[in-house]
Amino acid sequence: MSFLVRKLSLLLAALCLSTGASAEWRVAETKHFRVYSDGSEKALVAYARQLERFDWLLRLMTGAGAEREMPPLDVYMVRSQAKLRALADLPRDVGGFYHAASTGTAAFSVRVNDADDTALDILLHEYGHHFMMFHFPYVYPSWYVEGFAEYFSTADVKTDNMTMGRASQNRAAWLIYGNWIDARVLLTADAWSMKKRDDVAMFYAQSWLATHYLLRDPQRSRQLSAYLKRLSEGESLEAAFEPAFGIDMKTFNRQLNAYMKGKITYTKLTIKPGQIPEPPVSVSALPPAAETLLLPYAMLKARARDTEAADTLVAGLRRDALRYPGDPWTAEVIAAVEAEFGDAAQGRKLLGPLMEARPDDAELNYLMGRSHMRSAEDGEVEANHAQARRHFTRAFKTRPHHYQTLYNYVRAQPDPRRPDVVTVLAEARALAPQVSEINVALAALLVETGEFERAQNILGAMMMNPHSPPSDYVVDLLQRARAGAGTQTVSPEAAR
Repeated sequence: MSFLVRKLSLLLAALCLSTGASAEWRVAETKHFRVYSDGSEKALVAYARQLERFDWLLRLMTGAGAEREMPPLDVYMVRSQAKLRALADLPRDVGGFYHAASTGTAAFSVRVNDADDTALDILLHEYGHHFMMFHFPYVYPSWYVEGFAEYFSTADVKTDNMTMGRASQNRAAWLIYGNWIDARVLLTADAWSMKKRDDVAMFYAQSWLATHYLLRDPQRSRQLSAYLKRLSEGESLEAAFEPAFGIDMKTFNRQLNAYMKGKITYTKLTIKPGQIPEPPVSVSALPPAAETLLLPYAMLKARARDTEAADTLVAGLRRDALRYPGDPWTAEVIAAVEAEFGDAAQGRKLLGPLMEARPDDAELNYLMGRSHMRSAEDGEVEANHAQARRHFTRAFKTRPHHYQTLYNYVRAQPDPRRPDVVTVLAEARALAPQVSEINVALAALLVETGEFERAQNILGAMMMNPHSPPSDYVVDLLQRARAGAGTQTVSPEAAR
C-alpha cells in the first residue's frame, strides 16, 4: 500500500546526507526482480530466490500464464525502520511501501530478519497487488484487493514445505479484540475513506477474513466469481452483492463472525524436488557512491510529481554527487537526475559523452528523450518532441517492454488519437496497469476516439482503487464514457 505523502523539506534533505559507517550496496537480479541491499550477499541472494518462489506460488494458485511477463520490479531493502521513515512520511509501525508512477515502480522494505517475518509479509502483500494488477487488471471491490494481498502475504516459501492462508498475528488480534466495522462499510468503502486508524486496521483484518472465507470453499469461490463478473458488467457494489451471494451484506458479516470462531484452516503444499526451477541470480556490487545516492534517486523517481519534494531531492543529489569526482556510476546517476528532474539542457550535456560511447543504449536514449520532453514544456515544442520521439524509438528497439518509454513516446506525438498511437499507449498500460497516469491518459484517448466501453473498464477499476480516492477528472471522464456508451451516469458514491 502506498503511504507516500508530502514530506517536510528538512527530512528530505536529511535523506541525502551520509549517515553512519559505509556499507557495500549490491543488486541481485532475477527474472522478475532487481533487489538492492547493503546487507550480506548471502542474505541478498536468499531473499531474491524467496521472492521468485513467491511469484511461482502466485502463478500456481491463480493460473496466471507466462505469455506476458512482467517487467522486473525494483525492490530496495533498507537497513532500519528509521531509514525507511526518512524515505517517506510513514507511521512508526510501517515496515514497507510500494509506489507506481510513470517514472518508475518500486517497493521499499526494511531488510528481512529471520526472527521476524513482518517486513517480508509487507513486501509480499505489496507484490500481491503488483501481480494481481498486471495479470488480472479488472474491477474489484476494495476489500477483495486488500484481502487477496493479505491472504497470500503470510505464505511461507522458504522451504519446499510451503504454507499459505495463515492469519498474521496482527490481523488475528484485531479480529478477536477489535470493534468490527459495519458490513456495508467493509463491503463498499475503502481504507483511505476511514478517519480512524482502528477502523483501517479492522478493514484489513476483515478483508483478509472475507477473502479466506470465500476462497477456501468451492461454492463460495464460485459466488465470488459471479460477483466480480457483475461488477465488471457495471453493476454497483451493493446491487451486485445479493444476487451473487444469495444473502444480504449483514448476513454475510454474521457468517464471517461465525467463521472466525470456528477452525481457520490453511494450506500445506509439499513441493517435489525440481518442481520449482532454481532461479538464476546475478549479483553485482555497486560503487561506494550508492550508499549516498541510491535511495534518494529511487525516491526521486517515485515522487517526481511532488514538485517540492523532487526539488529538494535534486538539490541533495547534486551536492552529494560532488563527493565522487570521476566515478562513472555517479556520472550516470547525476546525468539521469538532470535529464528527468533537474536542468534538462544540463542533462543532455552530461548524457552526450555517455551516448557517444553507447549510442544504442536504451536507458541513455530514454533519458535523452525525457530531457527533450521537459524542454518542450518551455518552448520549441515541435522540435523537442521530434527529438524525443527519435530517442524513444531507438530505446524501444533494444528494450521494447519499458512502459516509461512507450508512455512518453505517446506524449510526444502531435496527434495521439491515431489508432497506432492508441495501441502503443494500450501496450504501456498492459505493462503497468497500476500506474494511474497511464490509465487516465488511455481512458481519455478512448473517450475522445469513441471507444467508450474500453474507457469504462479502465475508469471503473480506478474508481475502486483502495489506496486513493478518484480525482474529480476521473469521475467526470467516467461519466462522459458512460454517457457516450448510452449507460447510466453515476456519482462517485453510486459507482462504488
